[in-house]
Amino acid sequence: MKRTYVLTVVLLSVSLLGGGIWLTNSHKPAIAISAAIAAEGDEDLLAALREGCANAVSSIRSGSGQVTVYFWMKRGDGGVLETEAKNDLTFEGDRFLLREKVEYLTVDPVPGKESSEAPPPTMRNTTSSYDLEKVTILEQYDSLPAHATICDPTLGEGKNRIILYHVLARVVGHGVGDLGPRPEDHLPSFIELASTNIVGRETINDDQCIVVDVVTTLHLPEPEKDAIVQTVRKWVNVDKGCTIVRVRSWMEGNVYSVKTLMSEANTTVRQYGDGVWGPDTFTAQEYNLEGEIRLKRVITYDPDFELNVPVSESELSLTLPSGTEVHNELIDAKHTVP
Repeated sequence: MKRTYVLTVVLLSVSLLGGGIWLTNSHKPAIAISAAIAAEGDEDLLAALREGCANAVSSIRSGSGQVTVYFWMKRGDGGVLETEAKNDLTFEGDRFLLREKVEYLTVDPVPGKESSEAPPPTMRNTTSSYDLEKVTILEQYDSLPAHATICDPTLGEGKNRIILYHVLARVVGHGVGDLGPRPEDHLPSFIELASTNIVGRETINDDQCIVVDVVTTLHLPEPEKDAIVQTVRKWVNVDKGCTIVRVRSWMEGNVYSVKTLMSEANTTVRQYGDGVWGPDTFTAQEYNLEGEIRLKRVITYDPDFELNVPVSESELSLTLPSGTEVHNELIDAKHTVP
């Protein structure tokens, strides 16, 4: 169940925000964008939006506080998984310590089919840390013995855990992110950037937003199969630090006989400091080919959540409790914490 949960959430994240992150030390997006809008030049405005979005990312250096995540998913076997997690997050740069307290609200079996498996846990406590060299995962299910795994951050569970952090807690990626790939960027060989265009201007909650379409073509490995065209539309709030407050993603081609809405996300943002904007509440949904909701999540950053606060080494370090069974995958060794 855990692996399915991770991989499904990853697909939603990729379809919504995709692409890399470009950083810059400049902090002049408002002036550049105001000038570009006045000139009515789409190329100048696109350049200013890219810079503004990059500035929004680079303005966030650290953070600490609670993040609540509600998650609902219709599983491929027809059952339903519904959870709510209270997460305590501390991060600095790419390093993080994430303490998850997950309550299983609903774990429905396959309709019309009785399960012989043991009933699922009602609570799960997982603590994850990443120190730039390794990922450590400490898991505690109900009254079961604690178990920890030390992983390679580029492979398997270590890589999945970093992706899960990006999707369910990381500030960048939820209302703060890049505008999209540029022609000079090195994309995977099966992805081709078709166009990036400004398609409109809208007002959302009294804020001025520029609407941008990023269109890519996904070439499948089977040459006899049609390529898939993905259109990701982003609403960039130029009144609030070039945050991305709305995203829609469509697919067309191959199994998508018509242009089909696959996912959407909306973010309310708040100001965390001078020139620093970040998420308040992030809401996302993913759909199947029939247009039915197959996954949804709501991520809420606590009113006391802070950005760009001092973070100590101890706040980023995970200490394993006595009695924890540890598997160090890096050296393929097992031991029990004294």
